[in-house]
Amino acid sequence: VDLPVASCPGRPLGFPTFGAMPPGGMDYQKWHSKWADVPDPLEEEAATGNAPPDPNAQSESVLNAVYARELGQERPVDKLRELKIKMAVEAYEKKRPTDEIMHHYWIKEAGDPEALGEYFPTGDMRNDVPVYRNRNGLVLSREKQPLGPDSDEECFGWVIGNIAERRPLYGARSEGLSAPTLSWTSFTAPEPLPILRYYTEVSAARVFKEKGNRAFQRREWSEAEDWYSQSLACKMDRSDYGEAVAMLLSNRSEVRLRLGLFDGAAEDAASAAKLLKASDTFAEPIQLLRQKTAIRLAKAQQGLKRFDDALRMLQEQRRLFPRSAEIERMLEEVQLALKAERRLPLAAAAPKRAGGASEEMLSYLSKTLESVQVQVQALGAGISDCALPQELSVSIKKVEYVLTKAALVEGGCLSDLQALFRTCGGMHSFLQITQAQWKVNLEGKLVDTFKLPTMAGVAAVVSLACEDSLENLRLAAAQAPAFFCVLGGCNRKVDGVTCERLVALVAHLWQRCRPSVAELVQLHSVVVEKAAAFLAKVAMAEPNDEAGGPDAPLLSAVCKERAVSLTFDLIACGGRVEKRALRGVVPQLAGFEGDGLLTSALPAARSLGALAARRAIAEPALLSAGDVRHLLAGVELLLLSGPYEEGASSGGAVSSVSFADYGPAAAMRFASMEAWAGGEDGEHAALMLQAIAKALEFRLLLKNRELERDNFEEAFHAGRGLFILVPLVQAPVLLAEPALLCLASLAQASPETAGHIAALGGLRAILGLPSPEAEPTHSSAEATLRSSAAARRHVAKLLSRCVDTQSAVDIFQNAGESAVKELVKLATQVHRDGRETLESFHDVVHVFFVLAQFAPGPLCRFMSEDMMHPLVELSSAPQRTEVTERAAIVVEALMKDRACRKVLKPILQRREEGKSGGYDAAEDDLLKLRAGPGPLLAAR
Repeated sequence: VDLPVASCPGRPLGFPTFGAMPPGGMDYQKWHSKWADVPDPLEEEAATGNAPPDPNAQSESVLNAVYARELGQERPVDKLRELKIKMAVEAYEKKRPTDEIMHHYWIKEAGDPEALGEYFPTGDMRNDVPVYRNRNGLVLSREKQPLGPDSDEECFGWVIGNIAERRPLYGARSEGLSAPTLSWTSFTAPEPLPILRYYTEVSAARVFKEKGNRAFQRREWSEAEDWYSQSLACKMDRSDYGEAVAMLLSNRSEVRLRLGLFDGAAEDAASAAKLLKASDTFAEPIQLLRQKTAIRLAKAQQGLKRFDDALRMLQEQRRLFPRSAEIERMLEEVQLALKAERRLPLAAAAPKRAGGASEEMLSYLSKTLESVQVQVQALGAGISDCALPQELSVSIKKVEYVLTKAALVEGGCLSDLQALFRTCGGMHSFLQITQAQWKVNLEGKLVDTFKLPTMAGVAAVVSLACEDSLENLRLAAAQAPAFFCVLGGCNRKVDGVTCERLVALVAHLWQRCRPSVAELVQLHSVVVEKAAAFLAKVAMAEPNDEAGGPDAPLLSAVCKERAVSLTFDLIACGGRVEKRALRGVVPQLAGFEGDGLLTSALPAARSLGALAARRAIAEPALLSAGDVRHLLAGVELLLLSGPYEEGASSGGAVSSVSFADYGPAAAMRFASMEAWAGGEDGEHAALMLQAIAKALEFRLLLKNRELERDNFEEAFHAGRGLFILVPLVQAPVLLAEPALLCLASLAQASPETAGHIAALGGLRAILGLPSPEAEPTHSSAEATLRSSAAARRHVAKLLSRCVDTQSAVDIFQNAGESAVKELVKLATQVHRDGRETLESFHDVVHVFFVLAQFAPGPLCRFMSEDMMHPLVELSSAPQRTEVTERAAIVVEALMKDRACRKVLKPILQRREEGKSGGYDAAEDDLLKLRAGPGPLLAAR
């Protein structure tokens, strides 16, 4: 039976009777002696014989036995910690005001999870105190019970229970008006017993105020207003806590200003000012609060267009706070507003500034802004439409026109109009449109600013209103994600003037309000990616760009420098902003035809491209398959305009080789690159090659990227990668090293590609053969292999993958002696590189193994004694692996040659005797073999 609490004043709650008196002296049965006439549905069913059988009786007894065993088990207890907790709780209980009604309670620990949570008043009263309820529906109430079995006297206690189910959980005896912290007993709920935390009106107000402050810091204005309102609802005694209440009212006034609720903001600020005026405290924090409250009241009066009241109040406050720059600034703004309304007598005190806005201009802007505000209010949710009504659009254009003309006038004309724009509520209206557009048309959308003329026009006006105006910038910072998004949606179809104003707005917001803007855009970091991409395109745009150029209008040189500087700042920000900015900039390193940041005519753009390329090298996951293809086009573009063009124009050695089997356009160019590689273009080409190499290595060789292999291989071949990179094998080390890494990664990923590399002459230069064969050009391959350990590792891997191909077999058969000689030299250098090159030495052993099958003569003739030592040690290793077996076959092939056998016999003999001669096996990592072949070897 669910009886309303309010309908039974003075009577115990409608709980059923339970068992004997629990330990603690609280007889719960006697609480219901007056409720004998309340029927219990279960008892009625039992009396009539219609009670349903209990199918869970047996399982419940089993569970009770298990619980009993578990409760009997000893658990480790930190007695000192429990003692400290007990002493703290007892001290907390002693401080409880027993004769004071609490605002609410909080149970953090109890055996029944439904009993946990905060208990707030329901509005009903019972035994002179409120009834409290938590969000689970449990009630905390003050009840009466008899003192004894035969006594008519009654005492008070507190009960936690469920009214709907007529089920009490916990109870505690207490005569006070507040529930006790301790001394609770259990009726139907398991232990542990609850411990209550009480909140007086003052402590509850403090808690709600702190929650409101946190919401304010998160810019959750509505939530902050709710918490401040709850704090004020605690009804603190204003005679004792007048300053605290004034602070709450002042804080809520600020929140309501942010929400545009000027009536409520003015009321709160006026109430706070009245309380502070009655206070006789003049400490610095209270004085600062008085000043802030006055400023908030003035802002609210400005929003309500009560400029006369604002002027009188600010003039009074200026006498109290003569050093306040904020009050002085607002006083000037109010005087401008009154001047715009042509109420000169009240504004006569306004000082005349040289170059300030004329009365006619101020009046015109004031009337136009008033028209905008009226139309915005009338449209309501309609301000989120992609295109606003004609009348409102014309008004916005008028505001833009006035601000544009003011910007051309020297002096304080623009600053006067900006102040009036803010004071008359224009900034609030334009930001209101921005917020509505963000929620409907921008957030989470693929934005094309050309199709959003409303938002573009509003952003242009806000940009003019914020130019060199820190106050307006601080207001606009609240909508920073929207402005980033609009900037990122710009393209060459958008008017250049609008684009320049958007770049200026976002740059000023980032420079002047960085902490708050960075915090906001991190929550919507995709807008940073789009904005950074457009900024990079702005830097690349040139007058002679065709349809295939960057999708951005041609802007001024000043705007380009500003765009590059802003992009640098976004990348330097760190965190999600940096990652998103890089995701926007990296695709602009090179376009479909190769032109991009690294080929731009603007030095700042090339510096930005170099930074983005280095970040892409460090984090290759930034590059997509399309980016790899475009970077290859960028490398080719730099080569064509660099060494190839210079060599052809100066009559230098430039060779071209065609490959008819690969198509009519399949051709390679070879030229000397010694001088060009050290220049800026050569360095940028090297950066692009390194980025390509790291992306291919990352995508093709790591197992968790296997699904993406085909995309990257196809992109590489579509970008004519082999025809660009194979000639670079004989370029200086700056270009050759990343080219070799690319070829090695592709050869490991695809045996078919390995065959193409060998067929296109990719092995000739590294084996010391003239390349190209018909018209050889200068080669730096020998110098590269001599100076770069990384290049030697890449060559060893490339040879191990290509040596099985028919083209490689032909090379060793036709030029066996010179090729094997270079191979042995490479193997010796790899062996001397130390422990980092163990896998590379295994790759060279594989090449020796293949040569031992079809070209043992040259191998035996040029095999050095220094190389025979590690081969013997490797073949004699106790752990037999594929590598050791191949080394043994190579040694066996060498033993068939008379000269080699003469050298090998002493080595083998010393090995059998446990001696190594001049070869220090203890320091040689080749003997520290793994239990099995390496991951790349196993993949073969």
